[in-house]
Amino acid sequence: MIHREKLLQSFMNRESKHRDIYHDMMPFKVKEILLVANLYDAFFIEREGRFSEIMLYDYGNMNLSSFPRITGVSTKDEVFEQLEEKNIDMVIVMVGLNTMRPLSISKKIKEYFPDMPVFVLLNNNQNVSFFQRYHGKNVFDQLFVWNGESRIFFAMIKYLEDLKNAKNDTKIASVRQILIVEDSPTYYSSFLTHLYRIIYKQTNEIINDVSTDNLYKVLKLRARPKILLASNYEEAMELFHEYKDFIFLLITDVQYFKEGAMDKDAGFKLIETINKEKPQIPTIMLSQDKTKGPIAKEKGITFIDKNAQHLYKDLNHTVTPKIGFGVFIFTDRKEKELDVAKRSREF
Repeated sequence: MIHREKLLQSFMNRESKHRDIYHDMMPFKVKEILLVANLYDAFFIEREGRFSEIMLYDYGNMNLSSFPRITGVSTKDEVFEQLEEKNIDMVIVMVGLNTMRPLSISKKIKEYFPDMPVFVLLNNNQNVSFFQRYHGKNVFDQLFVWNGESRIFFAMIKYLEDLKNAKNDTKIASVRQILIVEDSPTYYSSFLTHLYRIIYKQTNEIINDVSTDNLYKVLKLRARPKILLASNYEEAMELFHEYKDFIFLLITDVQYFKEGAMDKDAGFKLIETINKEKPQIPTIMLSQDKTKGPIAKEKGITFIDKNAQHLYKDLNHTVTPKIGFGVFIFTDRKEKELDVAKRSREF
């Protein structure tokens, strides 16, 4: 009897330890958001994107247990009142017609709360270059562009959580990372929105296939691949060296800054350098310049046109196999499809 009790206790301890890893992952969660916007922009978001409805749907549909509370303010006094009273996790400053006022507010926030993540969200592409001049100068932490979908907010939240949790999650659970190198806020705003949908959709399918425990499903979502974002060659290499053992997919633009100057072939140079240190890492190249496609193909690099009409479908079709998700396709030696297994029980 005692022997059986010890075996049972040993089994329970082993199972508990396994689950504890998931409990310890993603210690930083966005629970309180301060949204700074004038009344017109706030109304526009809610009307055009059904903001609250879509956010709630996304969190529920992706088996995410906690929905962040969003507090909207429109004046500088209200901003600091909320920052003093609540434990705000991130601030999103929306920019409408008046560009200087939001810039002034975000600068003041960083002055008094230097560790507070402040993301600026533009409602069009016209002011991107203007705001990029202030990025990284203690004014705001990241710049995004409204792409017509309220899901951009979900992407911003998850990006911040990934940024904050990357070190912890790789250390305790070797969580895999996707490295994206893109200098255009317009494009990475769109990419992140799509990529998070792909990642959560595929992760949920895998979890649902192997587990029936709802709590366990929620916990295992924390082990999903995380996203790292760089805007130039040096940032990309810094992230690569820090997470070299965990990066399993590289998605890069072709042209961006390298050594302080715009380099039209920076993406190719980055891939070449990374492949020397970590050969055969799955790579996707994105560009507006279609002439780069044949060059990428010749080098064995998957190429996607940024301006493709069905960009989300192209990303989904290309990214899914490279991150190890999706259906298992049986082929013969000539790569002719013989059968498809969508779930493990179909093997």
